[in-house]
Amino acid sequence: MLKKLLSGAFLCLLYTAAVAQDEAPPKDEEIPKPLFGDKKIRPLWMDKLRYGGNVYAQFWNGFNLDISPMVGYEIGNSGKTVAGVGLAMSYFGQFKNGVWGYGPRVFVRQSIFRSIFAHAEFEYLNSEGSYFYGYKPPASLTKPERIWGATPYIGLGYYQGGRRTKGPFVAILLNPLYPNKGYRSPISIGGGDSPFTLRIGFF
Repeated sequence: MLKKLLSGAFLCLLYTAAVAQDEAPPKDEEIPKPLFGDKKIRPLWMDKLRYGGNVYAQFWNGFNLDISPMVGYEIGNSGKTVAGVGLAMSYFGQFKNGVWGYGPRVFVRQSIFRSIFAHAEFEYLNSEGSYFYGYKPPASLTKPERIWGATPYIGLGYYQGGRRTKGPFVAILLNPLYPNKGYRSPISIGGGDSPFTLRIGFF
C-alpha cells in the first residue's frame, strides 16, 4: 500500500513539473511588449513635436489670404520653449490678378507669463519686387519681376482658452527693418504700409 502511495505522489510531481515547464517562457527569449497598454511603443521625442499654423482671410479692400503651416519641437520638458520651421503662403489683390508670396520661415516661441508668449521669426519670401520695402526696379524693366526678400519679425502673442503653452492664438509681430526692408504683409495692422503684422492660428 505504501509503495502505491509513493508511486502516485511521484507521478503527480512529474506531471506538475512538466506542465509548469510548458507554460514558462524560455529563459533566453524576451517576452514581447504589448501593442496596447501603459507602455509606449513610439519614441519619446515624438511627444514633443507640435503642429499647427496661421490662417487668415480678408475680403474688404481686395482679397487678402495667409496660410502658413508650422512644425515645432519643444525644447526642454516644460513645453514653454518651441523652435521650428514653417511655409509662408500669402496672396493679396483681386481674385483673378492678385500676387502670391511664398517661402520658408524659421521661428522660436517662448512662454513668458501665463498665456502670453514672445515670438521671433525669420521669413524668406518670393514675390513681386514692388511688395518689398526699399525695392528699386531696374530702369529697363518692362514688366513686374519676382525677387526673394528676407523679413525678420519680433512680437507678442496670447494663447486663448486659458491654455498656457499651446492652442488657438493671436499674435502681433513687428518688422524691425521697416520701412527700409521686408515684405508688405497682406494682413498688416493699419494697412499695407505698416510694420505690424497680425497672426491668427493654432499651435
